[in-house]
Amino acid sequence: WGPCGAALQRWCRPNCAPGMGVETKVRAESSDSSDQRQIYDQVRRSRIALRRIRWVVGSIWIGLSVLMLVVFEVFVLCVWREEHVLLKDQELFQPQDWSDAFKRFFEGTLVAMRMCLSALAPLEDDTVLTRLVLSLDMFFVAFRMVGWLAVLRFDVWGGWNLAERTVYCSATIRELVFLVLAIWAFSRRTAQAMQLWMWRAIGLFAFMFLLENLPFAAYQVVALHGQPAALLSAIINATVVCVVCRRDRLLGMQARVRRWAKVVGATSAAASIACLIGPGDAKKSLDQAKGRFCCVTLENISFEDVQDNIPDPGLHDSAKPCKLGHCDAFVSHSWHDDAGAKWAAMQSWRESFVQSHGREPRIWFDKFCIDQNHIQTDLRCLPIFLGGCERLVIFCGTTYLMRLWCVLEIFSYIMMGGRLSNVELVPVLAEGGDTDQMASLRESFEHFDASKCECFNHSDKQWMLTVIQTAFGDLPAFNEQVSSILRQLRRESRLWSDHDAPPSPARSSASSASPSSLGSGRSNGDGGLRCGPAHGMDGSANPVPVPPAPRRVRKFS
Repeated sequence: WGPCGAALQRWCRPNCAPGMGVETKVRAESSDSSDQRQIYDQVRRSRIALRRIRWVVGSIWIGLSVLMLVVFEVFVLCVWREEHVLLKDQELFQPQDWSDAFKRFFEGTLVAMRMCLSALAPLEDDTVLTRLVLSLDMFFVAFRMVGWLAVLRFDVWGGWNLAERTVYCSATIRELVFLVLAIWAFSRRTAQAMQLWMWRAIGLFAFMFLLENLPFAAYQVVALHGQPAALLSAIINATVVCVVCRRDRLLGMQARVRRWAKVVGATSAAASIACLIGPGDAKKSLDQAKGRFCCVTLENISFEDVQDNIPDPGLHDSAKPCKLGHCDAFVSHSWHDDAGAKWAAMQSWRESFVQSHGREPRIWFDKFCIDQNHIQTDLRCLPIFLGGCERLVIFCGTTYLMRLWCVLEIFSYIMMGGRLSNVELVPVLAEGGDTDQMASLRESFEHFDASKCECFNHSDKQWMLTVIQTAFGDLPAFNEQVSSILRQLRRESRLWSDHDAPPSPARSSASSASPSSLGSGRSNGDGGLRCGPAHGMDGSANPVPVPPAPRRVRKFS
């Protein structure tokens, strides 16, 4: 169509680069759309999985709690109605035989189980359900207080002795203390703080009840000449106190319920991505990550940048915006590994890439690509950043699997649709210790345990543990998933077979991780993440020889 057709073509494809045909541009845009659609689908599926876990776990524990309440109402208020202490024709304190003791024991068990079972319903990050459970507990405790106060309408206070009045007042104070702590828990901002104070309220309620049971049992024997029925109630409250003090037992109960309800495995693994990204719409999360995704060419990174992880906000200026799916590799590494050996491994990998592709690799490297002025925002986007890289390159030293961020990087990469065939495992071995370090690497892969992992920032560790507990219920379930990935990674990688004879760091890097397959398939992975002072295992800065570094290229100097 001559000039008109050319003008129309420019209007329809304003972003076509010079020399790029329309069909080429269409294919490129189609590829970008496919990559982003895949990432969006992974994020959406993770949110669906998390909602399913919330629904299943919450409904099971709330259902059991409601069942305890129904049984309590049926037996205590209907079947045993004639013996209930709050009725007008009965006194509050009477001699009791073992039959009466069993009834009180059964009643106390139902009350304790109702409170504890409902408290297990919310996941670690669920503020809505936590507040709902607290509201129900406050309602039932307030209802019991009304019942206690209703006794005073029957003119029994004047007929009680000092001991009976003391027991009555202590019970009223116990209920008031629980209400105050429950209200305090309700006012907390985070789900973790709410649940912490909720369990403290339950534990203190049971402990005060226990202190009341022991002297009251003696009173039942000495003054009432009956059986020490309160001792059975003391057993219940002592059990509740022990359970509350051992939080790991509560998490173990949640994990067993998840296995029984079949919401473990793939469902929990997918839900972990939603926990990492945080609440919100999947499309909004994707749009935010697209705007913050960037990469840096490896030639722009100097040895000084790799030597320590002291924050340098200016390094972020060297990173360039990048489309999702157009980053060659996501570099995952531990800042506690030997810096000199890591630098040698990175340069060897870089040379192999340049030789295969004729250009410098574009990588996601934490110290450059995380905006130190918006750290939390970038950390929330990490799973999507993982999905936006072609390949995951792991520079693996002896401390790699001891860092919690590094473990989550591998796991998130797989959960975002990455394939193990797109993972490059590059050993980081210091000079003179190849044999011992390879043995240590094998040991870390064979005996992984997340409970032994550390993190530079304590708040980061607590957040990641919350993510794991929300998605998996407990650390053993997470260990099982990660160990399965590591076993497959060992089988896929040439790391072990290529190092039967100990190589030098540079040679081992080149032999075990040839980037020639880069560009085939999409990959995801993330690195050491948060910058901070890096030290060796002995607490001192890593002493490393400084190898020749390429010229630092800064976009803004």
